[in-house]
Amino acid sequence: MAAIERPPGEQTSVGRDDAPRVDFDSTDPSLAHHDQEAYVAIRDVGPVVFSERHGGHWVVVSHALCRQVAADTTFSSASGAHIPTTSLHRRGVRIFALEHDGDAHRVRRKLLQEVVGDKPSNVPHDLVRRHARALVETLDRSSPVDLVERLANPLPLEVIFAITGANAAYQPEMKVLVDAVLFAREPVPGVKDPTGRIHEIATLIVREHLDHPRSAWISSLAGAELEGRPMSEPEMVAAVVSLITGGHHSTSRGLGSLLARVLSEPGLQARLRVHLEDIPSAIEETLRLHTPLPSFSRRSTRRVAVGGVVVEPAEGVLLVYAAGNRDPAVFECPDQFRLDRPQHQHLAFGFGTHRCVGIHLARAEMRIALEELFGATTSMRLVEPVAWRGPAEPEALVVQLG
Repeated sequence: MAAIERPPGEQTSVGRDDAPRVDFDSTDPSLAHHDQEAYVAIRDVGPVVFSERHGGHWVVVSHALCRQVAADTTFSSASGAHIPTTSLHRRGVRIFALEHDGDAHRVRRKLLQEVVGDKPSNVPHDLVRRHARALVETLDRSSPVDLVERLANPLPLEVIFAITGANAAYQPEMKVLVDAVLFAREPVPGVKDPTGRIHEIATLIVREHLDHPRSAWISSLAGAELEGRPMSEPEMVAAVVSLITGGHHSTSRGLGSLLARVLSEPGLQARLRVHLEDIPSAIEETLRLHTPLPSFSRRSTRRVAVGGVVVEPAEGVLLVYAAGNRDPAVFECPDQFRLDRPQHQHLAFGFGTHRCVGIHLARAEMRIALEELFGATTSMRLVEPVAWRGPAEPEALVVQLG
């Protein structure tokens, strides 16, 4: 990140020409290991700054202002929830529900909630536990195993395929493709267009259900309506893409980060084995410190003041939830893991109407996976130090299970 420019004098409600500026790019590879340093540098100048990157946009690092913008319908998600816009959005394909506003968002969100659960009691806990237990039972006790490869990565993907009714044969390829698109992984051998291939697979999944309807959520989409008309095939495909991509990669990251904390935080594993009721608190604190999806964006629909700057119509605003989750104005000693920290203030699931639709399912998967691990072992010991791909993604967790 380049040097920060300060505006001359003390001003309030300044526009982009006079606002504090940073050379910040959310796609900068160096953020994988130095993200919080960048966020602190921005916060030292102000809670809202301007970056010329990607056509120019505002960057918000304050917890309070992230919540303010996310809850304000003045700011739209329909023009893209990411800066820069994703390859899908550039193709004219908006993320189902997330990149819609108002009634269009609500009706699409409701369709997704039907399968992931709109409240904790509606999550398919038994299904999640069956898959978690089956994966744990395959873990070798005689030699070290990698819990990222054998549990954190496969569990959320298996669950989302199972609850949607998608053909499980596509799971391995979809995992590689989603990582390539969302996390800038190395190119997929033999696939020049990972985004296009994701849509091809989702289209195949939908057509299988249209040709052979069954008792499954995807088959039910054929009878669903949007804006008073039947869903089109492209809309069904968009819904499937949204759930399969959004329904596993962030939870895999969250579960991997949770396991890394349990294995490396002094005394945490011993405490949680005795007090299973503390697992939800450990999950929330892990998500705060290791936010799986660090930022989302909005675009203003009118001229509005935010934290001392004026955002003009059509200007983009990047909400850096990972920075807000360590805002010292809200969290005492923000870089420390504290099991007794007041929960549910973090922004790992977003905020407002576009808060993560799979919040209850993600929490259940993380909790149940850890419960099953504890139930099947007496101890877990790291064989080698945790290596991180990024702030919320351990590369491997090689452990010896007792």
